[in-house]
Amino acid sequence: MTTRAAAALIAALTQPAFGQTVDLPSNAALTLNDVTASGSYALPIGPWSDGEIPTDRRDGTVTRQIWRIPGTGLTTEQIAAPLRIQLREDGWEIPLDCETDACGGFDFRFGTEVLPAPQMLVDLGDFRVLSARKEDAALSLFISRTGGAGYIQLIQLGGTAPTPEAPRAAPVRSVSRSGPGGEAAANQPRALQATTGDIQTDLDTIGRAILADLDFATGSAALSEGPYAALEALAAYLSDYPSRRIALVGHTDAEGSLEANVALSRRRAQAVRTRLIERYDIAAERLEADGIGYLSPIASNLSEIGRTANRRVEAILISTE
Repeated sequence: MTTRAAAALIAALTQPAFGQTVDLPSNAALTLNDVTASGSYALPIGPWSDGEIPTDRRDGTVTRQIWRIPGTGLTTEQIAAPLRIQLREDGWEIPLDCETDACGGFDFRFGTEVLPAPQMLVDLGDFRVLSARKEDAALSLFISRTGGAGYIQLIQLGGTAPTPEAPRAAPVRSVSRSGPGGEAAANQPRALQATTGDIQTDLDTIGRAILADLDFATGSAALSEGPYAALEALAAYLSDYPSRRIALVGHTDAEGSLEANVALSRRRAQAVRTRLIERYDIAAERLEADGIGYLSPIASNLSEIGRTANRRVEAILISTE
């Protein structure tokens, strides 16, 4: 990942000299910022099990933040995905990466530290948690979406927490619709005009859907084991509508030559096609696969979050006959 501008939010002289940990969207507003110079934090490192949450307790300067993303139409996974990739590419270990039920649902929510409302609002049926460790630093991200907005709770020990003054990624905007199947407002980015995160809704209303949770290693077309909610949803859609056909289209960021990126995006689309055929028993003749490299971006390639968003595979509805 490219080096990001670091902002000195706190003077943690005894901590390792990390740059800013994660880039957040530029329209994410910091609504709570609490710094405890000599504090402690029980980092959750596993889901709720046998009446407790496994933790790794750390002592030191602890930063607790709440960020609100107004009006986002993204799912909690789509908010989490670029943050997860940033952490992995920066060499952080991620001992916990879970969604609502896999985390432990109600028990997890009330068994771990969650900052109070109204700054942090949590939908008990829709949240995602990431915990990460790197040397003496640790952080957790608790992400939820409710009331038409996204919420990110970041608790960090060591390193430099995000700050509004630091350069950040392109804004995340909401989907604005005039009604079921209506068009989005003309001034919204094309990515969010077109997709809501619901595979069936997107395919039925605008004919395309982003498979947002796929995980490819940098520069690789090898699709990791999963499971992937997007592929589960796409397979279910194809099973429900046996006459429909899908084209899988790979996309990349703008780093490298067009020729190399087209080849990589094509291989990634083909890997998704193979997974749908072999694991979900989707007939091969119902699936096509190709790639167009960096020729159809949905975000700016000037930021890491933008580049991450551009690295994707889309499902395009090509036939209902």
